[in-house]
Amino acid sequence: MSWWGKILGGIFGYLVNGPFTALLGALLGHALDSLGAVKKKKAVRRRKISSYAAQANYFSATFSVMGHVSKADGHVSAEEIRVATMVMDRMGLTKPQREKAISLFNHGKNPSFPIERVLKKLRDSCLSQKNLLRMFMEIQIMAGFADGELSVTERRLLLQISERLGILRMEYQRIEDRVRIAMNIADKEDVGEHTHSEKTIQDAYTFLGIKKDVSDREVKKAYRRLLSQHHPDKLVSKGLPEEMLKLAAQKTHEIRQAYEVICAARGI
Repeated sequence: MSWWGKILGGIFGYLVNGPFTALLGALLGHALDSLGAVKKKKAVRRRKISSYAAQANYFSATFSVMGHVSKADGHVSAEEIRVATMVMDRMGLTKPQREKAISLFNHGKNPSFPIERVLKKLRDSCLSQKNLLRMFMEIQIMAGFADGELSVTERRLLLQISERLGILRMEYQRIEDRVRIAMNIADKEDVGEHTHSEKTIQDAYTFLGIKKDVSDREVKKAYRRLLSQHHPDKLVSKGLPEEMLKLAAQKTHEIRQAYEVICAARGI
């Protein structure tokens, strides 16, 4: 509770016209304090509602746009459905949430899906938070890579999506590289392959967005920057739905894996 309104009102009243006016001043100060407290509570409530709306919109856009990307080449493959299901599994969705995600995915496959309106709403609700939008693009590119490669049509659509979200072509390419490498590593782990070949090491550098000849300091700097961009708590505080915490945690795991491969190769 704030007492400054009462104190200042009382002092002002006393100086102007004695004890009685001081009492009136204190009462007026109390009213101002109460009004300020009410406004503060309303502001906090508005922020909570706004955050909830942003998270709901992010969830909706994620799965509907994923369906749209999966249908970009004319049909939805079994692998694309598998990736969508994998994302839902990693998120640990409840049955109602899963049913909602499937419904959104199917809605996105509709030829009349309003992709431009959905992307504008997403960008506005994210307040152009780049880390949130990067995470969104990673999920969409995963959907595109589901059958092993991006078709010309899928890549064109993904580039259009990233452009609408304010992501530069160079940044999009970094995101695409990271997703491609992460999915290749996941495939190797599925069949029990664990190698630190020259290609694996080069992939780790590409994953962190750096060249092989950079200093150890630059390696650590790139690692920390990428880790900060994908920090689960930071993303949730900026509007990432809490259901997607596990996805963000998976991304930080992939970043650490790439960094560890480089550290092992350099002996640092």
